[in-house]
Amino acid sequence: MAERAQAASLLRVFMIGAKHSCCLFWHCLPLFCAQDTPFHASGAGEPMSDWSASPPMSHDPEDALNELFSSVPAYEAVTEDVRVCVQVFWLPDQSEPDEHMYCWVYRIRIENAGSATVQLTERTWHITDASGRTEYVHGEGVVGEQPVIRPQNGFDYTSGVSLTTAGGFMRGSYHMRDLNSGRRFEIAIPAFSLDSPFQIRQIH
Repeated sequence: MAERAQAASLLRVFMIGAKHSCCLFWHCLPLFCAQDTPFHASGAGEPMSDWSASPPMSHDPEDALNELFSSVPAYEAVTEDVRVCVQVFWLPDQSEPDEHMYCWVYRIRIENAGSATVQLTERTWHITDASGRTEYVHGEGVVGEQPVIRPQNGFDYTSGVSLTTAGGFMRGSYHMRDLNSGRRFEIAIPAFSLDSPFQIRQIH
């Protein structure tokens, strides 16, 4: 559909030369971050908020991404009143299977349901491809920021990854700091799969 084509064109991510096992390319994406966005508490089994819902397509790039993700299921994990929700989308236009390059974009929402203001200081990723190779990635913050998230508010961002295999999965954690007490703690990023139409073909 035209909306998805427009959103995908915004993610034409300049992956030429990325031939190693995995590549995090958030710096090549149109970068959308939203800090301190309020959310409404939801019951068990219900959507955490309406952040993934999107209005009719507009010319705004962020609206285009919302449309792209609107029908994508979410992976969730909750640690110490902080909820992390991940959605991932296969990028066929940016992938080059003949060159062993497969690309995905993912959006992450972090919601603080507690009573203390917290800050995300570091991130850790374990990225495993279809052959079982795992790459460890650790760094400060996310997408160049160390966001401060007040109680009953959230932060979301868009990033991406490429693999040299047609599938894999990612899991990780965020290193947080309670700005009220100074206490440091980790929260889980749920494991999520990187799927593509080429997985079955590759397995056989």
